[in-house]
Amino acid sequence: MGDTIPPTPKNRPENALEAKVDYDAFDSIVMDAASRMTYLYNQAIVIYEDIELRAGYIELDWDKGTIHATGLRDTTGEIIQKPIFIEGGKEFETDEIRYNFETKKGAISFISTEESDGYIRGTKVKKVNETVTYIKDGYFTTCDRTPPDYYIKSDRIKIIQDDKIVTGPAVMVIADVPTPLVLPFGMFPSESGQRSGIVIPTWGTNQRRGFNLRGGGYYFAINDYLDFKLTGDIYSRGGWALYGNTNYKKRYK
Repeated sequence: MGDTIPPTPKNRPENALEAKVDYDAFDSIVMDAASRMTYLYNQAIVIYEDIELRAGYIELDWDKGTIHATGLRDTTGEIIQKPIFIEGGKEFETDEIRYNFETKKGAISFISTEESDGYIRGTKVKKVNETVTYIKDGYFTTCDRTPPDYYIKSDRIKIIQDDKIVTGPAVMVIADVPTPLVLPFGMFPSESGQRSGIVIPTWGTNQRRGFNLRGGGYYFAINDYLDFKLTGDIYSRGGWALYGNTNYKKRYK
């Protein structure tokens, strides 16, 4: 527990998986030959192909090719060393994860990850393959505070890695209070480079106009040279505004 630097993984060649599995733990490694199970305690780490998992406690089932990871409780009862799952350069912080190396499928309890210059959190998560993840009772926000000042909440969220984030019916929530701004669906691009997507509004209050949402709308990346942004403001005591902005740029023809 006193070592803050994760240990260097050691190679364990005997397993039922196609690729080599590297693993280690700071406190202890318990191997059950009869059941072909391995138990890792404290600062545990497992690396398989492009997948890396770190957690306080990890179980490896060599016959099924599965892994189960959770955190540990400290002397005050607080959960520490929660599982951190990394795949293809994407990092997910979870409370608990069960994952199958061969099928690339997994079940996750709570998830927190960074996507599309924002953050996604959810309570129940199902990873169906390497690129697609479904989240239930989740939200998306660009606020880096915990809890966030504002977010878009949806019962269903789908993440397609390096492509887009799609939600079902969603509502804008500010300071944990749902607003009248309801979306039938949401789509947030998560690939790099110029991309179309929803522009999340800022919020505030005005003594004369009341509560307001400003600058929300949609950005259209038409091509490499042309774009268009449509945004608007709305005030709780009446009044609204709509803005359109187009840019065109081409150099060095």
